[in-house]
Amino acid sequence: MAQRFVEKGINFIGIDCVDNPDLPSSRFQQCDVRDPAVAEIMAEHKVTAIIHLAFCTQPKTPPKLQNDIDLNGSHN
Repeated sequence: MAQRFVEKGINFIGIDCVDNPDLPSSRFQQCDVRDPAVAEIMAEHKVTAIIHLAFCTQPKTPPKLQNDIDLNGSHN
């Protein structure tokens, strides 16, 4: 989705807990979606909409942690 936004010139900021070298640094912030600092990033970039696509890519991630990321990430 982020690559499509870049291609179409859509203004956005991507947030992820792991680095994303495929995105320009002006379009990416490394941060856990559960971290309260997300609010500061949103304010700094004047975010008006959110698309929450956070999920665990590690197959052995404990279900409790997966739920924490999904639910508390959404709550945050």
